[in-house]
Amino acid sequence: MPLNVWVLVAAQALAMCTAPFIVFIGSIQGRMLAPAPEYATLPVG
Repeated sequence: MPLNVWVLVAAQALAMCTAPFIVFIGSIQGRMLAPAPEYATLPVG
């Protein structure tokens, strides 16, 4: 396969991983900053 195909495959794989990663990191930071644990993912959702 051409190199361009592999670059596009890698870029798409990384792009698909960003949304769950943002939710994961947002919930960790939200738990530290929120007054109650129930509000930890409120800014993300």
